[in-house]
Amino acid sequence: MKICIKECMNYCSNRKNIEIVHAAAESTLLQENSVDIITIAQAFHWFDKSLCKVEFQRILKENGYVIILWNEMQTDNEFTKEYTNMLYKHKVKTNAAISEFDLDQEKRKFFGQDFTKVYYDNWQTVTEEGFIGGALSLSYAPSRLDRGYEEFVRELQNLFSKYEQEENITFHYKTEVCICRFSQNN
Repeated sequence: MKICIKECMNYCSNRKNIEIVHAAAESTLLQENSVDIITIAQAFHWFDKSLCKVEFQRILKENGYVIILWNEMQTDNEFTKEYTNMLYKHKVKTNAAISEFDLDQEKRKFFGQDFTKVYYDNWQTVTEEGFIGGALSLSYAPSRLDRGYEEFVRELQNLFSKYEQEENITFHYKTEVCICRFSQNN
């Protein structure tokens, strides 16, 4: 997390209208009614929804929006099917990122109403290092301390070798963009 914030600060250093705050979504430290749009990228499932909702309603300006971005890997080919099966086989814990849950139901409950949702195609091309690093970064993947770590890495290497083209693999995602305001009845 600290590396991401540092990179963001360096990237945005010449922009005066950006303030970087290192705080939890449930307690942002931002001023009341100070934010036009809150953007959540691939993290909604981690939030304590009841605390976060109160905080978001506090910091949003009147008629402010919340945008939730969610990438869903498309498993319409043999590579992604094998990859997904491997992730399930080696998962060391279950959480919202790999569990079966209804994200739309979670969002309706959070907003207190229905929302607008659109989809975009998104592709990510990675090298073997990026492929293995990406798999190891998943919260449910084995870490170096887990018994199955070495086997998991070997299987990732074999899978990459089986499907790579010009030393890369491409993942196809559907990116869901959800936009909503909080219901006034909440």
